[in-house]
Amino acid sequence: MTADRVAELLSGPARKVVLTTHRKPDGDAAGSMIGMARILRGLGHDVVMWHVEGPGLPDHLAWMLAPGEEVVSGPVADRDERIVVSVDAATSHRVTDEDPCTLGEPIINIDHHHDNPLWGHFNLVDGSASSAAEMVVRVADALGAQIDGDVALPLYVGLVTDTGRFSYANTGAEAHAVAARLVEAGVEPAVVYRRLFEGVPAGDMRLVGRALAASRSELGGRFMVSVITDEDVAVSVHFLVARLFKARVDVFSIGFGPELLGFNDRNGTRWKLCALPIGGYVKFAGDADAASTPDRNTSHLSAAEKEGM
Repeated sequence: MTADRVAELLSGPARKVVLTTHRKPDGDAAGSMIGMARILRGLGHDVVMWHVEGPGLPDHLAWMLAPGEEVVSGPVADRDERIVVSVDAATSHRVTDEDPCTLGEPIINIDHHHDNPLWGHFNLVDGSASSAAEMVVRVADALGAQIDGDVALPLYVGLVTDTGRFSYANTGAEAHAVAARLVEAGVEPAVVYRRLFEGVPAGDMRLVGRALAASRSELGGRFMVSVITDEDVAVSVHFLVARLFKARVDVFSIGFGPELLGFNDRNGTRWKLCALPIGGYVKFAGDADAASTPDRNTSHLSAAEKEGM
Protein backbone atom coordinates (compact mmCIF):
# COMPACT_ATOMS: atom_id res chain seq x y z
CA MET A 1 0.00 0.00 0.00
CA THR A 2 1.12 3.56 -0.67
CA ALA A 3 0.79 6.78 1.28
CA ASP A 4 -1.59 7.97 -1.44
CA ARG A 5 -3.94 5.07 -0.65
CA VAL A 6 -3.87 5.94 3.05
CA ALA A 7 -4.62 9.54 2.12
CA GLU A 8 -7.68 8.38 0.16
CA LEU A 9 -8.93 6.56 3.24
CA LEU A 10 -8.44 9.65 5.42
CA SER A 11 -9.69 12.26 2.97
CA GLY A 12 -13.17 13.59 2.43
CA PRO A 13 -15.80 14.38 5.04
CA ALA A 14 -14.78 14.64 8.69
CA ARG A 15 -14.16 11.22 10.21
CA LYS A 16 -13.95 9.93 13.77
CA VAL A 17 -10.50 8.46 14.34
CA VAL A 18 -8.72 6.61 17.13
CA LEU A 19 -4.96 7.24 17.00
CA THR A 20 -2.82 4.74 18.88
CA THR A 21 0.68 3.29 19.19
CA HIS A 22 2.56 0.55 21.00
CA ARG A 23 2.84 -0.05 24.73
CA LYS A 24 5.92 1.23 26.56
CA PRO A 25 6.07 4.11 24.06
CA ASP A 26 9.36 5.65 22.97
CA GLY A 27 9.94 9.00 21.31
CA ASP A 28 8.94 7.76 17.87
CA ALA A 29 5.77 6.08 19.10
CA ALA A 30 4.51 9.05 21.09
CA GLY A 31 5.81 11.68 18.68
CA SER A 32 4.28 10.02 15.63
CA MET A 33 0.95 9.54 17.39
CA ILE A 34 0.80 13.18 18.50
CA GLY A 35 2.00 14.50 15.15
CA MET A 36 -0.49 12.38 13.20
CA ALA A 37 -3.32 13.41 15.52
CA ARG A 38 -2.56 17.09 14.91
CA ILE A 39 -2.41 16.54 11.14
CA LEU A 40 -5.81 14.85 11.10
CA ARG A 41 -7.37 17.44 13.39
CA GLY A 42 -6.08 20.12 11.05
CA LEU A 43 -8.10 18.43 8.31
CA GLY A 44 -11.26 18.57 10.42
CA HIS A 45 -11.31 15.02 11.78
CA ASP A 46 -12.45 14.14 15.31
CA VAL A 47 -9.36 12.43 16.75
CA VAL A 48 -8.98 10.55 20.02
CA MET A 49 -5.48 9.49 21.07
CA TRP A 50 -5.74 6.16 22.90
CA HIS A 51 -3.05 4.15 24.69
CA VAL A 52 -3.30 0.85 26.50
CA GLU A 53 -1.16 2.17 29.38
CA GLY A 54 -2.96 5.50 29.61
CA PRO A 55 -4.41 7.81 30.53
CA GLY A 56 -1.61 10.17 29.64
CA LEU A 57 1.96 9.41 28.63
CA PRO A 58 5.12 8.77 30.67
CA ASP A 59 6.63 11.93 32.12
CA HIS A 60 9.57 11.97 29.72
CA LEU A 61 7.15 12.10 26.76
CA ALA A 62 4.16 13.97 28.18
CA TRP A 63 5.84 17.34 27.63
CA MET A 64 4.99 17.03 23.92
CA LEU A 65 1.27 17.23 24.70
CA ALA A 66 -0.25 20.68 24.41
CA PRO A 67 -2.53 22.05 27.16
CA GLY A 68 -5.86 20.27 26.86
CA GLU A 69 -4.43 17.52 24.62
CA GLU A 70 -5.21 14.12 26.11
CA VAL A 71 -4.29 10.48 25.71
CA VAL A 72 -7.12 8.27 26.96
CA SER A 73 -7.45 4.60 27.79
CA GLY A 74 -10.23 2.13 28.48
CA PRO A 75 -13.28 1.34 26.34
CA VAL A 76 -13.97 3.58 23.34
CA ALA A 77 -17.64 4.51 23.74
CA ASP A 78 -18.31 5.32 20.08
CA ARG A 79 -16.00 2.66 18.59
CA ASP A 80 -18.66 1.71 16.01
CA GLU A 81 -18.26 5.18 14.51
CA ARG A 82 -14.45 5.29 14.51
CA ILE A 83 -11.63 4.08 12.32
CA VAL A 84 -8.25 3.24 13.86
CA VAL A 85 -4.86 4.57 12.80
CA SER A 86 -1.95 2.81 14.49
CA VAL A 87 1.60 4.17 14.19
CA ASP A 88 4.88 2.44 15.04
CA ALA A 89 3.26 -0.76 16.33
CA ALA A 90 4.90 -3.85 14.86
CA THR A 91 2.17 -6.16 16.15
CA SER A 92 -1.42 -5.85 17.31
CA HIS A 93 -0.39 -7.27 20.70
CA ARG A 94 1.79 -4.23 21.24
CA VAL A 95 -1.31 -2.04 20.91
CA THR A 96 -3.74 -4.03 23.05
CA ASP A 97 -4.25 -7.48 24.53
CA GLU A 98 -7.77 -7.45 23.14
CA ASP A 99 -8.97 -7.69 19.58
CA PRO A 100 -7.78 -4.34 18.13
CA CYS A 101 -11.16 -3.95 16.46
CA THR A 102 -12.58 -3.14 19.90
CA LEU A 103 -11.07 0.32 19.28
CA GLY A 104 -12.81 0.75 15.92
CA GLU A 105 -12.45 -0.39 12.35
CA PRO A 106 -11.13 -0.55 9.76
CA ILE A 107 -7.56 -0.41 11.08
CA ILE A 108 -4.87 1.52 9.20
CA ASN A 109 -1.45 0.21 10.21
CA ILE A 110 1.45 2.64 9.58
CA ASP A 111 4.83 1.27 10.57
CA HIS A 112 8.52 0.97 9.66
CA HIS A 113 9.43 -2.37 11.28
CA HIS A 114 10.47 -4.91 8.66
CA ASP A 115 8.88 -7.82 10.59
CA ASN A 116 5.44 -6.21 10.82
CA PRO A 117 2.99 -8.99 9.79
CA LEU A 118 0.59 -6.48 8.20
CA TRP A 119 -1.98 -6.90 10.92
CA GLY A 120 -4.27 -4.05 9.88
CA HIS A 121 -7.04 -3.98 7.34
CA PHE A 122 -4.87 -1.47 5.43
CA ASN A 123 -1.10 -1.56 5.84
CA LEU A 124 1.48 1.09 5.02
CA VAL A 125 4.71 -0.60 6.11
CA ASP A 126 8.21 0.21 4.88
CA GLY A 127 11.09 -1.53 6.61
CA SER A 128 13.59 0.78 4.95
CA ALA A 129 12.15 3.89 6.62
CA SER A 130 14.05 5.30 9.56
CA SER A 131 11.03 5.84 11.78
CA ALA A 132 7.29 6.00 11.99
CA ALA A 133 7.69 9.79 11.98
CA GLU A 134 9.17 9.58 8.50
CA MET A 135 6.15 7.52 7.42
CA VAL A 136 3.74 10.05 8.93
CA VAL A 137 5.38 12.82 6.90
CA ARG A 138 4.74 10.79 3.74
CA VAL A 139 1.06 10.51 4.65
CA ALA A 140 0.88 14.22 5.46
CA ASP A 141 2.30 15.04 2.04
CA ALA A 142 -0.18 12.70 0.33
CA LEU A 143 -3.00 14.41 2.24
CA GLY A 144 -1.73 17.84 1.23
CA ALA A 145 -1.56 18.73 4.91
CA GLN A 146 0.58 21.56 6.22
CA ILE A 147 3.37 20.64 8.62
CA ASP A 148 3.59 23.61 10.97
CA GLY A 149 5.64 23.96 14.13
CA ASP A 150 3.10 22.17 16.31
CA VAL A 151 3.14 19.14 14.01
CA ALA A 152 6.88 19.28 13.36
CA LEU A 153 8.02 19.14 17.00
CA PRO A 154 6.69 15.67 17.95
CA LEU A 155 7.67 14.29 14.55
CA TYR A 156 11.22 15.58 15.02
CA VAL A 157 11.34 13.88 18.43
CA GLY A 158 10.32 10.62 16.76
CA LEU A 159 12.90 11.04 14.03
CA VAL A 160 15.84 11.98 16.25
CA THR A 161 15.19 9.24 18.80
CA ASP A 162 14.61 6.36 16.38
CA THR A 163 17.69 7.23 14.33
CA GLY A 164 19.89 7.48 17.41
CA ARG A 165 20.46 11.18 16.70
CA PHE A 166 20.97 10.32 13.01
CA SER A 167 23.68 7.74 13.75
CA TYR A 168 21.94 4.39 13.16
CA ALA A 169 22.18 2.41 9.94
CA ASN A 170 18.50 3.12 9.21
CA THR A 171 19.30 6.82 8.74
CA GLY A 172 18.99 7.51 5.04
CA ALA A 173 18.73 10.54 2.81
CA GLU A 174 14.97 10.77 3.39
CA ALA A 175 15.47 11.01 7.15
CA HIS A 176 17.81 13.98 6.74
CA ALA A 177 15.47 15.59 4.22
CA VAL A 178 12.54 15.21 6.60
CA ALA A 179 14.63 16.64 9.45
CA ALA A 180 15.45 19.69 7.33
CA ARG A 181 11.76 20.26 6.61
CA LEU A 182 10.86 19.97 10.29
CA VAL A 183 13.55 22.45 11.26
CA GLU A 184 12.30 24.84 8.57
CA ALA A 185 8.83 24.45 10.12
CA GLY A 186 10.11 25.78 13.42
CA VAL A 187 11.81 22.97 15.36
CA GLU A 188 14.84 24.08 17.37
CA PRO A 189 17.20 21.05 17.45
CA ALA A 190 19.25 22.36 20.39
CA VAL A 191 16.12 22.77 22.51
CA VAL A 192 14.90 19.28 21.63
CA TYR A 193 18.34 17.81 22.34
CA ARG A 194 18.48 19.36 25.78
CA ARG A 195 14.97 18.15 26.58
CA LEU A 196 15.64 14.60 25.44
CA PHE A 197 19.24 13.92 26.36
CA GLU A 198 20.53 16.36 28.96
CA GLY A 199 17.92 16.02 31.67
CA VAL A 200 19.30 12.77 33.11
CA PRO A 201 18.03 12.19 36.68
CA ALA A 202 20.71 12.08 39.38
CA GLY A 203 19.65 8.55 40.29
CA ASP A 204 20.34 7.37 36.75
CA MET A 205 23.80 8.91 36.82
CA ARG A 206 24.58 7.23 40.14
CA LEU A 207 23.44 3.92 38.70
CA VAL A 208 25.75 4.31 35.71
CA GLY A 209 28.57 5.08 38.13
CA ARG A 210 27.94 1.87 40.05
CA ALA A 211 27.78 -0.07 36.79
CA LEU A 212 31.11 1.31 35.60
CA ALA A 213 32.72 0.69 38.99
CA ALA A 214 31.66 -2.98 38.87
CA SER A 215 32.43 -3.53 35.19
CA ARG A 216 34.86 -5.98 33.70
CA SER A 217 36.47 -6.10 30.28
CA GLU A 218 36.08 -9.02 27.88
CA LEU A 219 37.28 -9.92 24.37
CA GLY A 220 40.51 -8.02 24.66
CA GLY A 221 38.83 -4.82 25.77
CA ARG A 222 36.29 -4.79 22.95
CA PHE A 223 33.38 -5.64 25.23
CA MET A 224 32.57 -4.44 28.73
CA VAL A 225 30.03 -6.15 31.01
CA SER A 226 28.54 -5.00 34.30
CA VAL A 227 25.71 -6.52 36.31
CA ILE A 228 23.57 -4.31 38.52
CA THR A 229 21.62 -5.82 41.39
CA ASP A 230 18.33 -4.82 42.98
CA GLU A 231 20.37 -3.28 45.78
CA ASP A 232 22.24 -1.09 43.28
CA VAL A 233 18.96 0.09 41.83
CA ALA A 234 17.51 0.81 45.28
CA VAL A 235 20.60 2.72 46.38
CA SER A 236 20.62 4.74 43.16
CA VAL A 237 16.88 5.49 43.40
CA HIS A 238 16.56 4.46 39.78
CA PHE A 239 12.98 5.60 39.26
CA LEU A 240 13.23 5.37 35.47
CA VAL A 241 13.13 1.58 35.44
CA ALA A 242 10.12 1.38 37.74
CA ARG A 243 8.26 4.14 35.92
CA LEU A 244 8.83 2.96 32.36
CA PHE A 245 8.83 -0.80 32.71
CA LYS A 246 6.73 -1.35 35.84
CA ALA A 247 8.70 -4.48 36.60
CA ARG A 248 11.14 -5.71 39.22
CA VAL A 249 14.68 -5.54 37.90
CA ASP A 250 16.24 -9.01 37.74
CA VAL A 251 19.43 -8.17 35.86
CA PHE A 252 20.36 -4.78 34.48
CA SER A 253 23.60 -4.25 32.55
CA ILE A 254 24.41 -0.84 31.11
CA GLY A 255 25.20 -0.65 27.41
CA PHE A 256 26.14 2.26 25.21
CA GLY A 257 25.61 2.40 21.46
CA PRO A 258 22.85 1.12 19.17
CA GLU A 259 20.85 -1.94 20.14
CA LEU A 260 22.18 -4.88 18.17
CA LEU A 261 19.72 -7.50 19.30
CA GLY A 262 16.45 -7.66 21.16
CA PHE A 263 14.34 -10.71 21.85
CA ASN A 264 11.86 -12.33 24.25
CA ASP A 265 12.73 -15.68 25.82
CA ARG A 266 10.24 -18.49 26.29
CA ASN A 267 9.18 -17.01 29.64
CA GLY A 268 8.23 -13.74 27.98
CA THR A 269 11.22 -11.86 29.39
CA ARG A 270 12.64 -9.06 27.25
CA TRP A 271 16.42 -9.05 26.62
CA LYS A 272 18.42 -6.37 24.83
CA LEU A 273 22.04 -6.42 23.71
CA CYS A 274 23.98 -3.38 22.63
CA ALA A 275 27.64 -2.70 21.96
CA LEU A 276 30.14 -0.29 20.42
CA PRO A 277 32.03 0.74 22.35
CA ILE A 278 30.54 -0.75 25.53
CA GLY A 279 27.82 -3.35 25.63
CA GLY A 280 25.37 -5.00 27.97
CA TYR A 281 21.92 -6.42 28.39
CA VAL A 282 18.86 -5.68 30.42
CA LYS A 283 16.41 -8.19 31.82
CA PHE A 284 13.20 -7.28 33.60
CA ALA A 285 11.64 -10.10 35.56
CA GLY A 286 8.09 -10.77 34.47
CA ASP A 287 8.19 -8.40 31.52
CA ALA A 288 5.94 -10.12 29.01
CA ASP A 289 6.29 -7.51 26.29
CA ALA A 290 6.03 -9.30 22.96
CA ALA A 291 7.96 -6.63 21.12
CA SER A 292 10.02 -9.08 19.09
CA THR A 293 7.60 -11.97 18.98
CA PRO A 294 6.30 -12.66 15.45
CA ASP A 295 2.61 -11.82 15.36
CA ARG A 296 0.34 -13.55 12.93
CA ASN A 297 -2.75 -12.53 14.88
CA THR A 298 -4.83 -11.38 11.96
CA SER A 299 -7.89 -13.42 12.88
CA HIS A 300 -9.87 -10.19 13.11
CA LEU A 301 -9.46 -9.69 9.36
CA SER A 302 -11.33 -11.33 6.54
CA ALA A 303 -9.42 -12.33 3.41
CA ALA A 304 -10.96 -9.42 1.51
CA GLU A 305 -9.99 -6.95 4.22
CA LYS A 306 -6.26 -7.69 4.31
CA GLU A 307 -5.31 -4.98 1.86
CA GLY A 308 -1.59 -4.54 1.69
CA MET A 309 -0.92 -8.03 3.05
